[in-house]
Amino acid sequence: KFMPHFDGPFLVVKAFPKKSVYTLELPNELNHFPTFHTSLLQKFMPNNYQLFPSCSLSQPGPVVTNNGKEEWFIDCILDKQVCGAILSTFIRKN
Repeated sequence: KFMPHFDGPFLVVKAFPKKSVYTLELPNELNHFPTFHTSLLQKFMPNNYQLFPSCSLSQPGPVVTNNGKEEWFIDCILDKQVCGAILSTFIRKN
């Protein structure tokens, strides 16, 4: 069973309310046409971490070497994917 995939939030740059269409500011790597019908959009609602602390996504920490020094080997994050409560990141190493 497939569920719709929502990404974002993205900034609305143009609104056409008579046609129920909005143009979003999308990153170039998505390769999507930036105009969407309202049936394909969802309003962004940030998580209330005080009411729902278990819904916060943790970020990966540094690598701790044998001598206890913290090091970061990530050059940049290329993409991310959320599956349930699991956040997977696709990175470029140095």
